[in-house]
Amino acid sequence: ELRLRKPMGVVATDTNEFWILDQGLGTLVHVQKGKGKIVEIPRGQVPFPSLVGICYYSGNKLLFSDSQLGRVFLYDPEKKQFSAFCKAGLLDLPTGILWLPETDEVWVTETRQHRIAVLNPRGEVIRFIGKRGTRPGAFNFPTALQVTPDGDIIVIDALNHRLQIFNKEGKPKTVFGEAGDATGYFARSKGVAVDYRGNIYVSDALFHA
Repeated sequence: ELRLRKPMGVVATDTNEFWILDQGLGTLVHVQKGKGKIVEIPRGQVPFPSLVGICYYSGNKLLFSDSQLGRVFLYDPEKKQFSAFCKAGLLDLPTGILWLPETDEVWVTETRQHRIAVLNPRGEVIRFIGKRGTRPGAFNFPTALQVTPDGDIIVIDALNHRLQIFNKEGKPKTVFGEAGDATGYFARSKGVAVDYRGNIYVSDALFHA
C-alpha cells in the first residue's frame, strides 16, 4: 500500500489524474483513477532532498522546485525522464513555481531573497520582481504562486501575512490580508488555489484551516 510521507504540492489534469510532490519520498507520485504509483528515480541518483513547488509545463511536462538544491527540474512523463531546467545554485531557496503559457515564462519565488525570479524556456533568469519590504510589490518570505482565470498571478506573501495579485508584466494590482486570527486575516499562510469562478482558497498552517 502506497503511503505518502510528506506531500508538499499537487497538480491535476482532471479529477482522475494528478501528481503529488512528496518531500519524504524524494520524488513524485502519479495518481490515476484512485491508484498511486511512485515515480522511480534513475539508478545512481539520490532522492531530491527538499521538493516544494510543482506546476505543469509545455508539452505535458512537469516542473518542480527543490529549495535545498536551489534549482528547478523537469520531468517528462512520456519519456519517464528527469532533467535540470536551470543550472545548479541559480536560485536561492526556490519554493513556488508557475508557468505562464502566454509569455512562455516560468515564475519562481526565491523565498530567501524576497523576490520572484522570471525564467525563460532555457532556464535563464530574465528579470526579478520585488524586493524585501511591506509596500505593494515588495515581499517578506514569499512562497506559493497561482494563476487566476484572468491570467493574473497570486503570490503568498507569507510573513507580510497577505496575498498579492500581479499582472503578467509583474505589476502589483491588488493586496489584501494582514496578521490576525479573525476571518480574512492570516497567520501562517502556505498554499493557494483558484477555482474557475476566480474564488481564492488559502491554507493557513497555524489555524489548521
